[in-house]
Amino acid sequence: MTVSMNIEFVMIPHQLGGRKHPFAKKMYMNLRWQRYFYHVPNSVRSIQLIEFEYDAQTRLGHACCIFPFDDPFPQAWLEPGELLELCDGAHIVAIAKIVPPRIVKEED
Repeated sequence: MTVSMNIEFVMIPHQLGGRKHPFAKKMYMNLRWQRYFYHVPNSVRSIQLIEFEYDAQTRLGHACCIFPFDDPFPQAWLEPGELLELCDGAHIVAIAKIVPPRIVKEED
């Protein structure tokens, strides 16, 4: 079973260690939970960005992500409000928060 989550994030500027280019749909990256990183060994996981929106002016974005590898972790780690660090290798490139899925209303 594929595990997914929705996140809102802010990209760190390149001058402060972030990426030169924004994320892209289907991109893989690592994430780590701020709450568990120092207390739980192996709390870093790989994710893939499936749906993706980003505003270059505000550096804010929203993404739906999946965990492409079967690497179990507690369900509580997916609760809305959990803070994450999105990493490109060893570099933190964005700070994110898990949010509830967006509800899209169909127009008549």
